[in-house]
Amino acid sequence: IMDRAIDLHHCDFFIGIGSGLSWLAWALQKPVVMISGFSMPFCEFSSKNYRVINTNVCHGCFNDTRHKFDRGDWNWCPRLKNTERMFECSTKITPDQVIQKVNELIQKEGL
Repeated sequence: IMDRAIDLHHCDFFIGIGSGLSWLAWALQKPVVMISGFSMPFCEFSSKNYRVINTNVCHGCFNDTRHKFDRGDWNWCPRLKNTERMFECSTKITPDQVIQKVNELIQKEGL
């Protein structure tokens, strides 16, 4: 983890998912472009978080109390599992959406 902290210390910002590395970057006061549709925005930190989420498709199941998270199921998609829409919360986030957030971050952070 120290190696990643050193890497993050020397970066201008971090692009990742709602995982430990995003939290580590935030703890090191780096702006984060967080690509995450499976959790709701209130679930992660809000300062310097340039979140990419597509709310036009299924999203937020991680915070839906009707579904118990199964950390052993790498195909956990409680609402759409085994359908053609499985994981659309992630797959329907486009590169253009990410680029737009990166450009917003660069402008707002003065990078």
